[in-house]
Amino acid sequence: MNPPLREYSVTADISLLPILEKKIIVNQEVEVRRIELKSPPNNSAWSIANNICGKSTPAMVTYTIEDAMKKRLQVPNLSKKLQYGGIYGTPDIITAEGDIIELKSTTKDNPSNSTMCRGSVQSMIYGILKVMKDEKKYGNNVHYPRLYLVVGYYRESNNITAILNKMEIYTVKIKIKGLGSPNNVMTLYKAEYIIQSLASIKNEVMPTKLIPVIM
Repeated sequence: MNPPLREYSVTADISLLPILEKKIIVNQEVEVRRIELKSPPNNSAWSIANNICGKSTPAMVTYTIEDAMKKRLQVPNLSKKLQYGGIYGTPDIITAEGDIIELKSTTKDNPSNSTMCRGSVQSMIYGILKVMKDEKKYGNNVHYPRLYLVVGYYRESNNITAILNKMEIYTVKIKIKGLGSPNNVMTLYKAEYIIQSLASIKNEVMPTKLIPVIM
């Protein structure tokens, strides 16, 4: 059974829809590494996502399988730090085609709203940064990236390994009021519009707002 369709509010006229496109069954043991989560630096994609979606995890030691998911996706990890207008961060993956893939993991059957929201917002922000950076560097020869979110599901792990059960690939569609049908392509116009909207709410803390979607 697929998770229900969710729509997350970013600003008054911008929302994001992560829509399930593909499910990959893995059922494979993978190596894990322990990380200590720290408070995100100001103006990073991570901190902005936390401000919009709410913090979901306290500072603690936990496990991550993002590296294993990158290997399973079999796309080159060409991500580099992106920066524009004081916003910065490093996306999990930029593919050879320039598309943005954000990775999240969970031990639950379905990812939490906060996980889906934060992954979608981060993917959107990295799309903005890449488009603005490319426009500044290449002028009219801008590549418009597609935005994706990948959620990996794993069984409870020990200190060394975990079983990666499956991955779900979501397209992250951007819905802007009065701007046609939502899609997952970040254009220069969208990037400029969204970054201005984000700037207007910069000092506000917006908890996750889940909008019912009527199909």
